[in-house]
Amino acid sequence: MSRFLDVWCAKSGSIPVVLLSAAAGVALALWNPGYAKALSFLVDVYISLLMMIAVPFMVSALIFNLSELMHSKDSSKVFGLAVRLIVLAKVGVVLLAIAIAVVVGPGRDLSGTTLDTLGQLVGEDLNGGDRIEMALLGPLQPTDSMSVKDVMLSIVPNNIFAALSRGETLKVLIFSLLFGLVVGRLPQVYAQPLNDALRGVYQGCLKLTIWFNYLLPVVLTAMVANLVATSGVGPLRGMLGFLVALGGGCLFIVGMSLTLIRWVSGASWSRVLSSQRESYVMAVATRSSPACMPLMIEGLARQLRLPAPRVELMVPLGVSLLRLAPVLYYATAVLFVAQMFGRELAIAEYVIIALGAVLASFAATGLAGVAGMALIGVICSYVGLPFGALLVLFVTIEPVTETFGTLSNVAAVNAFAALACRGETAVEAAAGTSGAGA
Repeated sequence: MSRFLDVWCAKSGSIPVVLLSAAAGVALALWNPGYAKALSFLVDVYISLLMMIAVPFMVSALIFNLSELMHSKDSSKVFGLAVRLIVLAKVGVVLLAIAIAVVVGPGRDLSGTTLDTLGQLVGEDLNGGDRIEMALLGPLQPTDSMSVKDVMLSIVPNNIFAALSRGETLKVLIFSLLFGLVVGRLPQVYAQPLNDALRGVYQGCLKLTIWFNYLLPVVLTAMVANLVATSGVGPLRGMLGFLVALGGGCLFIVGMSLTLIRWVSGASWSRVLSSQRESYVMAVATRSSPACMPLMIEGLARQLRLPAPRVELMVPLGVSLLRLAPVLYYATAVLFVAQMFGRELAIAEYVIIALGAVLASFAATGLAGVAGMALIGVICSYVGLPFGALLVLFVTIEPVTETFGTLSNVAAVNAFAALACRGETAVEAAAGTSGAGA
């Protein structure tokens, strides 16, 4: 039985199984849409199971590895490298988004049929008919922007147990970093028992994730079936230009991430792709970056032999702080809206959009669905663009954009963790591998 489960787990993330699961989901949605929608609870339960262990996994990995790092001589170098990588990555991605939007022009010269489709979703006449033309082009609804005080209060936990229960990863990250720094300064007689306990929590969460991976084909089938049955192809057709621009940017991030991982690890392409496959499939199936953390660490530390302590520290940091997908999403969305209304932007407005996208990527931590999309309206308001009525357009394609975003986030964090390991010696790598093993 154990042998069967090991083989099933190994095959559950393979490309043929993933394609068959997706095809089965499409067939189920076309055959019985009502039943396909009813299966959405399977996806919700599965994501809840993964999120159940994501927070304790992140806390245990961060505190343990940070306390160990504090006893080494290169702690300042590691954090300095992390900050530089995050800043460079966000700047690079926002420039990528602007370049793709300018070249592809997802919102330029939309056909009358496309505008009719979008207008039906919005409930307004985007072709400029007599129905309610001015309602879309009228004055903006006032939108409050976040002050520095609001931002600080949103990331500093006043009750860590409440933050843990709500899964507020950025607040949990702040607590874990501070607590890990303190534990790293304690005498070993006090720190070692706590570190041993945290290592046990970490290994337990890793084992649970492997068990949950057995269910991946079933969950992927249910997810695809619900997506096709709920959204259909109308929203995808109307927002095709935006999806092409966003998908192109995400594909570039994934390709660049794989290239960087191969460069750092020195492994063959087949080995790199094999190490990333399970975390990528989990990203598509769950659309949750924290839920993918155990598989991300497993792929980098065990399969590519990168130093486990460094990987276990940088993956949770990257999941909480790197967040390249929101930068790409917000910048592309605002430029799409500007092009829909034929708005020619000045250089200063491009700068405002770029800064707004980067800041919104931090503010969006813990926000999901409509709450996260509303930040598009905040950026639009800074450059005088209407957005309120268009929110529904982005809501209808959320499952697709969220899938793109999670996949690119997972790929980018894997590359971020790998780059942080560059320069480690073979002896350190070999010693670190045992931390991610049994």
